[in-house]
Amino acid sequence: LIRAVDCVLQAARGLAYAHSQGIVHRDVKPHNLLRDESGVIKVTDLGLARLNHGAQGPAPGADVTMAGGIIGTADYMPPEQARGAVADVDERADVFALGAILCEILTGAPPYRGEDREVHRQAIAGSLDDAFHRLGAEGVDPDLAAICRHCLAPGRESRPRNAGEVAERI
Repeated sequence: LIRAVDCVLQAARGLAYAHSQGIVHRDVKPHNLLRDESGVIKVTDLGLARLNHGAQGPAPGADVTMAGGIIGTADYMPPEQARGAVADVDERADVFALGAILCEILTGAPPYRGEDREVHRQAIAGSLDDAFHRLGAEGVDPDLAAICRHCLAPGRESRPRNAGEVAERI
């Protein structure tokens, strides 16, 4: 558990740097976290990343993703991204994904479960009751579960603002 949580911590620190540079990954998942030969976690595959320009949105031409376009991996996706609300996807989408990875570490499964279509439906609705129930199970570290629940808040305004806040809590 300590090694797995350390992986999330390292990923959060890497994403915190990206966030400080205005970069939102938008597809954080276990397959995009690679450990090098010295044990350092690298956040990879920035193919869906975008430059976030704050409340005014991206500069013209800075993001070719169209409103309504759904990109990313539904198992680790926040509701706003699953709905295709591109303008609402910011650093808190990556925070949600970190929480989803932590949920998988703590409970053995990502927050949404089922076939692809069902997982996407759950992501759109922000259906996290099952995940929150699993996080409350006996044997799940309550402090880590609390961090996970905070990251997985269905409303983006209720999540930590960026990955740096997640790293501090871990």
